[in-house]
Amino acid sequence: MARYHIALLLAALCAQAQASATPFLLWSGKTLAIPDVSDVMSRSELRNVVTGVGCAKINVVFEQTDLHPLSFKQMHKTTSHLRRSFAESPSTAQVLFVPSASSLDDVVSGIKDACGADVTVTRLEDETSISDLIATGKPQILTIPLAPPNTKKNSADTTIARTLEAVSKAVGSDWIAMLTGVESEMHILQKRATAAAASVLPYSKRPIFQKYVFFSPGLFMCIFAMLPLVIVALLGVRILMTIQTPTRFEVKRKEK
Repeated sequence: MARYHIALLLAALCAQAQASATPFLLWSGKTLAIPDVSDVMSRSELRNVVTGVGCAKINVVFEQTDLHPLSFKQMHKTTSHLRRSFAESPSTAQVLFVPSASSLDDVVSGIKDACGADVTVTRLEDETSISDLIATGKPQILTIPLAPPNTKKNSADTTIARTLEAVSKAVGSDWIAMLTGVESEMHILQKRATAAAASVLPYSKRPIFQKYVFFSPGLFMCIFAMLPLVIVALLGVRILMTIQTPTRFEVKRKEK
């Protein structure tokens, strides 16, 4: 039984770790001097890697909601375009576990540090022509939101393929692509609730009315249900108490 509980605890801890981390992929159409990466990195270390990679004419950042370390394995059949593009790129880097964040501002800031002040940041949520952006002559950072992972039909893989095809036609091999995950609103609310629960006073320091529940809805329902029964019982006892024994024996009547 103890082993069973330990196994459940380890499974819960693993699930929590998976939910609070996301993978990070980086690949490019040209040869880059990519800094050393490890399987587990912090957000600050990831930013340093992004800055160390350098700048390209187009830097694409794909952000996918609820992307977890096991998502790629679960969606192996529906990520053919992504796997092909990553495998055929001359420069690649992969980090399995990066702490999840509500936004990718740190990644975008790392690219800005590498590209300088002339870089332009654009969030593409529609079919904006990439060639029009290149006409400005400035390096571009394109942040593209992707649909959440789906093991049956992955529309995000199609979006990645179309975007990289348009980028390759516009600038050739002078591009860098990155893919990582962002937290969903539900996950953010859960983290806030956990933090709020952790900020509650310890049990020993709480006031007496916070330590003990003197009145609850369940207790009120029981009292309300028992009140008629108590009244009937009291009336019955009262009636029984009015019964008295005869004060004298009955005298037989004489027959005439």
